[in-house]
Amino acid sequence: MASAVDFVVLDIETAGGSWREFPVGFNLLFVGVRRGSDYSVYTNEPASLAELAATLRDFPGVVVTYNGNRFDIPIIDHTLKTRLEQPLAVKRHYDMLEAIQAKSGRRVRLDDVSYNTLGAQKAPWGDHRDNARVWAQEPERFIEYNRIDLDLTHDLFRRVLRGEPLFLGFATVTLDPP
Repeated sequence: MASAVDFVVLDIETAGGSWREFPVGFNLLFVGVRRGSDYSVYTNEPASLAELAATLRDFPGVVVTYNGNRFDIPIIDHTLKTRLEQPLAVKRHYDMLEAIQAKSGRRVRLDDVSYNTLGAQKAPWGDHRDNARVWAQEPERFIEYNRIDLDLTHDLFRRVLRGEPLFLGFATVTLDPP
């Protein structure tokens, strides 16, 4: 049975960066957010970042990510501190990858768990080193790519809320909801 949890799904897209200096050097291009059937895109412009920061700070429900603790959240936090001189504030965060890893003992790509569980995959993408150019020249293409990740994470999280299993290819797990 699904619990009545208000949630948003968040996914970022970046350009550049080096894991040796993470999150420094990662350029936040935009943040995609899905709440119910509504989508929002926040760019790295100060006004848009301020709106994102306020939205996340004031959101009473759960912010859901896939690998957010290791990627999305630190990059957003670093960007907000650098551009707006304020840290990211989120009341409740649920990282699906972290929950899967805790249950299965392994990190599993979103593409793998979504294919095995939902029969759906992420959109094909070329070279991520080309992200800045694609964002500048074809933003609608990049937003659609991001929206698919949001949808996959959203659908997987709804399964978590209903107590339904996720199929990882090598194991089946049922995650504890937030």
